Amino acid sequence: MPTLEENLSYWQTYNWSDGGEEWTRGFGGPDLLWSGVVYPRVRAYLPAEHVLELAPGHGLWTEFLRPKAKRMTLVDLAPVCIEACQKRYGDEGMTYHVNDGRDLSMVPDESIDFCFSLHSLVHAEADVMEAYVRQLARVLTPGGMAFLHHSNIEPYIEHFDTSGPQPDRNEHWRGRDMSGEKMLGFVEEAGMTTLVQERIKWGGPHLIDAYTLFGRMPSIEGGANVFDNPEFWPRVGQTKVTAEVYAGVRR
Repeated sequence: MPTLEENLSYWQTYNWSDGGEEWTRGFGGPDLLWSGVVYPRVRAYLPAEHVLELAPGHGLWTEFLRPKAKRMTLVDLAPVCIEACQKRYGDEGMTYHVNDGRDLSMVPDESIDFCFSLHSLVHAEADVMEAYVRQLARVLTPGGMAFLHHSNIEPYIEHFDTSGPQPDRNEHWRGRDMSGEKMLGFVEEAGMTTLVQERIKWGGPHLIDAYTLFGRMPSIEGGANVFDNPEFWPRVGQTKVTAEVYAGVRR
């Protein structure tokens, strides 16, 4: 849990009135999250000819990616999300697909220069992540890269109450059997190389999330740069406070 069926049911009926911005408030909003957190981690791989965004929701991050891509392909399991993105971004330079939550057969071989997903695949279990990674080995161009935000809760699952029908509120509905270690294995088994994996806290004391950057590139001397970042949120908080002070918010 969460299963693909549960994900589809939840996101298809979710109240999207805030367009996904509700998950960025702790960062100071989408602009600050992009500029202060996301873009520094992906700037070396943008702009790109063709960007694939997995599970875009209502296109919050598409807004930032679109100016840095000649073409974009969006893939989501919820039809309501793809419909919203198509209405928002139109068809010029854009391709949209509804999938089953794990399939990328509609994406041509070696056609993607950069793949991106944020705040969505944290709800995916290990089998979904393995399926996506395996297919990315096919659809990425030589040298193409992927930046995926995923669950790392498995090493800490004993700290959460998983006995009831509803998830522990501190669990944040993460994929329970997914971990950073598994992600590293999936990438290696797919014949690709992990460049960076950063494990971060999310609303609690445990490093239940991870950012993994990997791609179709030669292995690197010394292996992947895998590290824990327990200071992620304090640094986010300081960036938010600084932005507010300089915007005239008194402390």
